[in-house]
Amino acid sequence: MKGLVVLPVLRETLRARVCSICINGNADGTCGVYARHDCALFENIPRVAETVSRIGGASVTEYTTALRESICDQCFHQHLDGSCELRDLDRCALFRYLGEVIETMRLQA
Repeated sequence: MKGLVVLPVLRETLRARVCSICINGNADGTCGVYARHDCALFENIPRVAETVSRIGGASVTEYTTALRESICDQCFHQHLDGSCELRDLDRCALFRYLGEVIETMRLQA
């Protein structure tokens, strides 16, 4: 990542790429998550970008492990035992669209 300077551009690129296909979106294209809870992807873009940059060209498993440590451990949706209903039900945008997130962030680097 080039630094915090690209975060606004990254945020808009991710909105165009991920929000357009997100299951949490409303019919009019707006985000349906913010009415209920925060989106793990957009609430943590700086840490997600840093983690993706640090991991580099690793496997999806390595990205998943690193993101769980850097994001999930601080997320109020994750329980003390490490479980997360949103993640387990594939309702967490960060993990549901991880491939798109990683590819978008690599292109921004």
